[in-house]
Amino acid sequence: DNNDYFQLIHTGISSSNFLVEIYNRWGQKIFASSDLSFKWDGKYEGIDQEIGVYVYIIYYDINGSSIVKSGTITLVR
Repeated sequence: DNNDYFQLIHTGISSSNFLVEIYNRWGQKIFASSDLSFKWDGKYEGIDQEIGVYVYIIYYDINGSSIVKSGTITLVR
Protein backbone atom coordinates (compact mmCIF):
# COMPACT_ATOMS: atom_id res chain seq x y z
CA ASP A 1 0.00 0.00 0.00
CA ASN A 2 0.95 3.67 -0.32
CA ASN A 3 2.06 4.30 3.26
CA ASP A 4 3.66 1.00 4.19
CA TYR A 5 7.16 2.52 4.30
CA PHE A 6 8.91 5.70 5.34
CA GLN A 7 11.18 6.73 2.50
CA LEU A 8 12.74 9.84 1.02
CA ILE A 9 11.75 11.50 -2.23
CA HIS A 10 14.88 13.40 -3.20
CA THR A 11 16.41 15.58 -5.87
CA GLY A 12 20.02 16.68 -6.08
CA ILE A 13 21.19 14.92 -2.92
CA SER A 14 24.69 13.45 -2.96
CA SER A 15 24.56 9.74 -2.24
CA SER A 16 28.18 9.81 -1.03
CA ASN A 17 27.33 11.72 2.17
CA PHE A 18 23.81 10.57 2.98
CA LEU A 19 22.57 9.10 6.26
CA VAL A 20 19.13 8.65 7.77
CA GLU A 21 18.54 7.60 11.39
CA ILE A 22 15.28 6.84 13.19
CA TYR A 23 14.92 6.89 16.99
CA ASN A 24 12.19 5.69 19.31
CA ARG A 25 10.80 7.75 22.19
CA TRP A 26 13.57 6.54 24.52
CA GLY A 27 16.30 7.78 22.17
CA GLN A 28 17.27 4.30 20.96
CA LYS A 29 18.40 4.22 17.34
CA ILE A 30 16.18 1.64 15.67
CA PHE A 31 17.05 2.28 12.02
CA ALA A 32 19.95 3.70 10.04
CA SER A 33 20.80 3.66 6.35
CA SER A 34 23.22 5.36 3.99
CA ASP A 35 21.22 4.17 0.96
CA LEU A 36 19.16 6.93 -0.71
CA SER A 37 16.63 4.27 -1.69
CA PHE A 38 16.00 3.19 1.93
CA LYS A 39 12.54 2.11 3.08
CA TRP A 40 11.73 1.81 6.79
CA ASP A 41 8.91 -0.64 7.39
CA GLY A 42 8.26 0.17 11.06
CA LYS A 43 10.36 -2.72 12.33
CA TYR A 44 13.49 -3.02 14.46
CA GLU A 45 15.45 -6.26 14.19
CA GLY A 46 12.46 -7.77 12.38
CA ILE A 47 9.96 -6.88 15.14
CA ASP A 48 7.01 -4.53 14.57
CA GLN A 49 7.52 -1.41 16.66
CA GLU A 50 4.87 0.18 18.86
CA ILE A 51 2.37 2.59 17.41
CA GLY A 52 3.61 6.07 18.22
CA VAL A 53 5.89 8.93 17.27
CA TYR A 54 9.47 8.40 16.07
CA VAL A 55 12.17 10.97 15.35
CA TYR A 56 14.16 10.96 12.14
CA ILE A 57 17.39 12.78 11.36
CA ILE A 58 18.65 13.03 7.79
CA TYR A 59 22.18 14.15 6.94
CA TYR A 60 23.06 14.94 3.32
CA ASP A 61 24.97 17.16 0.92
CA ILE A 62 23.32 19.31 -1.71
CA ASN A 63 25.15 21.73 -3.98
CA GLY A 64 28.30 21.35 -1.85
CA SER A 65 26.57 22.21 1.46
CA SER A 66 26.06 19.81 4.36
CA ILE A 67 22.44 19.76 5.54
CA VAL A 68 20.77 18.20 8.59
CA LYS A 69 16.99 17.83 8.69
CA SER A 70 14.87 16.28 11.42
CA GLY A 71 11.25 15.64 12.14
CA THR A 72 8.80 13.06 13.38
CA ILE A 73 7.00 10.08 11.90
CA THR A 74 3.78 8.75 13.39
CA LEU A 75 3.67 4.96 13.07
CA VAL A 76 0.17 3.52 12.80
CA ARG A 77 -1.00 0.03 11.83
